[in-house]
Amino acid sequence: MSRLAWIAVVVGLATGCTSDHSLEYTLLSDPPESVLLSDDVIEIPAGVAVAARVVPIEDDERGSQRVRFAPQRVGIIGIENVADEDRAFVLWGMEPGQSDVDVSFDGERVLRIQAVVTEPRIGAE
Repeated sequence: MSRLAWIAVVVGLATGCTSDHSLEYTLLSDPPESVLLSDDVIEIPAGVAVAARVVPIEDDERGSQRVRFAPQRVGIIGIENVADEDRAFVLWGMEPGQSDVDVSFDGERVLRIQAVVTEPRIGAE
């Protein structure tokens, strides 16, 4: 194996791209088009909130695990579980910037997502 191929394998393992875990998002609110929710990135403008149902996927199957989000930088993005709704969350942009968000299934960290909070777009939808 060439040195470059070996480095690619090591980087792939370190970044978690071989994960068998993912998330399925269903929007419960009508956010602006600038909101993006995926396994790789959450992008939301500052001052915008969105509600979504989040279902854990493990090995291509819907799971029954509890999902938890833990932003690494306080004050950039907020993510809270909706009361009495195990899989419903509200995500909101607090201040422009970036933060990693650790995602846990039943207390085990399985994903790390990059959160990007953009400048608010005044007068735009």
